[in-house]
Amino acid sequence: MSRTYSTWCDMHARCGNPNESSYRWYGAKGIAVCARWNDFSLFLEDMGEKPLGMSIDRIDSKKNYDPSNCRWATFKDQANNTSRNRVLVYQGRSMNLGQWAVETGLSRHTIATRIQRGWSIDRALGTPVKA
Repeated sequence: MSRTYSTWCDMHARCGNPNESSYRWYGAKGIAVCARWNDFSLFLEDMGEKPLGMSIDRIDSKKNYDPSNCRWATFKDQANNTSRNRVLVYQGRSMNLGQWAVETGLSRHTIATRIQRGWSIDRALGTPVKA
């Protein structure tokens, strides 16, 4: 079985099989696979072969699996694209807390603690850590 075919099977299972362990995060929440992708050859035509080190990712995690909403993505890309992330808008840019940590050089913990303490996003991300 190819990696691409295995991904296709897993996608259908998590969206359509209540006995699948991850069904609660997909099918039970209304996430479905588009009718076109019930045919593996059409899925392959739309997505191409699965690249090494990547998996299928829904660009908008609230929408279904379909050609306009899916891509092959790295684990890091997927981690940055989960509905559990908190998106912060700072200087006109939207990124999640982990991305802002990389961008600012602040730790995720520092940013999160500042926000929990009531700091504004501008202050939390724009204030360097004192040495």
